[in-house]
Amino acid sequence: MRRLRMRCRGLGDSGWRIVAIGLLVAMTAAACGGAPATPTAEPAGITVTFEGDQCVYHGPERVPAGRIPIVLDVGDQTAYEEYAVGAVTVDEGKTPADLVAAPFATHEPVWAHGHGFVEAAPGDSQETTITLFEGPLFLVCFTSQKTNVLGPIEIEPVVKKANAAPPELAAAAESNDATWNLVVLGDSLVAEDYSVLPEAYAAYLEEDLGVDVEIQNLAVGGETTASLLANVQKYPWYREPLQEAEVILISVGGGDLPCMEDRFFGGECGGADNQDCLRQQLEESQANWDALLAEIASLASPGETIIRPIIPGILEYFAHAYQDQPQDVAAYNSYVATLYEHIARSCAESGIPALDLYQMYSGPRADPNLPEIAGTGDGVHVSDEGDAVIAGLLRELGYDPVNPY
Repeated sequence: MRRLRMRCRGLGDSGWRIVAIGLLVAMTAAACGGAPATPTAEPAGITVTFEGDQCVYHGPERVPAGRIPIVLDVGDQTAYEEYAVGAVTVDEGKTPADLVAAPFATHEPVWAHGHGFVEAAPGDSQETTITLFEGPLFLVCFTSQKTNVLGPIEIEPVVKKANAAPPELAAAAESNDATWNLVVLGDSLVAEDYSVLPEAYAAYLEEDLGVDVEIQNLAVGGETTASLLANVQKYPWYREPLQEAEVILISVGGGDLPCMEDRFFGGECGGADNQDCLRQQLEESQANWDALLAEIASLASPGETIIRPIIPGILEYFAHAYQDQPQDVAAYNSYVATLYEHIARSCAESGIPALDLYQMYSGPRADPNLPEIAGTGDGVHVSDEGDAVIAGLLRELGYDPVNPY
């Protein structure tokens, strides 16, 4: 069975195996931006069921922008070993008919952008949460192959009341306590559906600095440098928390090069060496990162705010996934390492301390004596114990600059 693979701007996987790189589960791509939505709004959920090999959705036809739960309830269906649904948006001018005709069994079309993926076994019910600011949203369904497409489901902007502060900021303003705002940006390494790292790091902040920490987690599984840059540039729901933050945790970039996995390992990357698509993606990702760091620094000065980027260190996945293509794996990983090195260099030039997991665990100067970051079984993500290790490594970077009150 072949899952929907939405790479650069959505979900991604290959052959019913979750491919997440850096911070995402099988969903290596960017969540698309759009109409602003308050992160405190309570979104309506989407529940999908199956009748035979067709998936069914009974509404609502409009859901509020922001975090949207998607439930796949297989119920008593037993005809297939697994059932799955992908959440997808498409470029202007494309229709459900284009999604139906698209050959997702090979690779996703460039005009389709995945935002989340949920699978369930017979008799099971599973849930994921996507973050979406602009629609319409389509649901692409799978059993042993792509079956049908549901939608469009309209994404309804949630309008913020004029001059109304978000509740968490209003509460902090009324309190005399020393409260720090920790804003989390990035993909599934730090997203609340996948990680306890922000909570573990917040506990160290509270213990070491004697402050209370409130976490606003804006991370999304599947975020890339391109999507995060667009979100930070466009939406007040990203910009305003960054202006108020005492601490900003960023983990993004691990999903950028996997956008090109299908094309490269399938021999369709372009150029005499089959690496044109990797070169192009690397160039774009480096520029996106530099612009992102500059944008964040302009909103929250590094001289007044603790900004801590985390550089991913995942290089082993493709060595296992493509054991019969060792030369291709080495070439692919060289581009991944170059992006990680660029992120580290950019942070150093900006005077922003970064936790470089690549150099610590996978690079040429890796330290074999470091505590192990336990895997979760998908070859990429870390366990809760691994998050605790990473939080401790962040703690060792210190807390300069410090501007608590």
